[in-house]
Amino acid sequence: MFSLAHRKLPSFVLQLLLVFMGFCLHEQARAQAWPSKPIIFVTAGAPGDGLDLITRVFAQSMSKALGQSIVVDNRPGGGGKISMEYIKNAHPDGYTLGVMSLNNLPLAAVNTKPPYNPSTDFLPVGLLCDAMGWLVVSADSPFKSVHDLVTYAKNNPGKLNFASSGIGSIFHFYGEWLKQLALIDATHVPYKGEALAMADIVSGRVDYMFASGAAKPFVTTGKLRLLATGGPDRMADFPNNQTMVDAGYPEFSITGWIGLVAPNGVPADIIKKLNAAALAAASDPSVKKTLSTYTFNTLGGTPEEFAKRIAMDMGRLSKIGKAANIQLD
Repeated sequence: MFSLAHRKLPSFVLQLLLVFMGFCLHEQARAQAWPSKPIIFVTAGAPGDGLDLITRVFAQSMSKALGQSIVVDNRPGGGGKISMEYIKNAHPDGYTLGVMSLNNLPLAAVNTKPPYNPSTDFLPVGLLCDAMGWLVVSADSPFKSVHDLVTYAKNNPGKLNFASSGIGSIFHFYGEWLKQLALIDATHVPYKGEALAMADIVSGRVDYMFASGAAKPFVTTGKLRLLATGGPDRMADFPNNQTMVDAGYPEFSITGWIGLVAPNGVPADIIKKLNAAALAAASDPSVKKTLSTYTFNTLGGTPEEFAKRIAMDMGRLSKIGKAANIQLD
């Protein structure tokens, strides 16, 4: 058996080893006792918006699995910069966690010196849910398919315009991505929010846009026409509508995911417990039912799978942003 006494180590080395061993035992005990107080979920969503509501749905379900209350801390602004920097700098004890979404990637993907790196500044816990982007036009638009839109754009360079919820928004990137893949020219029209953009699509002031599930009521009431969705599979509610892959763009398979991350340094045992709670929430029937209202699907999965998704989308958005010369502060 190993014995420090038999090694006749210098006293200062023995002291260092004892301190280290004490620290390891303390960290192990802390991880085993976690959580012993309320947990905080930091989100870039403003109170009442879609991201905030989804965060609260998962917080409520995960609190049951963890045996502690979960408090939602809203830190909107800066395209997610405010919340992401706060999470990055939080104490890594497992009590302050972050809700990261695909929308938090563009700022880091196009900057040479980003304020945070989604792939290295956080520990992925697990994916929570995702939703597809919707390519929509006015119900009065002559375009009945993606092919119609692209054909017109090719024959009339620069005459079409597309809306988005703002410069650097994920739907701005989607619009630029279609331009690059289809080799068409169209003018980007940024709005201060998706609702304003959608109002001008409905009225026909703008030709097309990629939108969130907020477009669903406009599609079901006949005010908007859904040309395609951006996910890998067709939507159950609209099985006859193409995906962008069906329309001839196999690279255009992407979903707007939301996941849970932790600051670097959170013990592995705590990450494991959090992932198990996230998986339980993703399987919770009440969570599934609520999220379907917002056209989101629950996910789950391992931290490693989440890390791969972040890296893949960082690469894609960086390529899109550089080709379109998108610059964000």
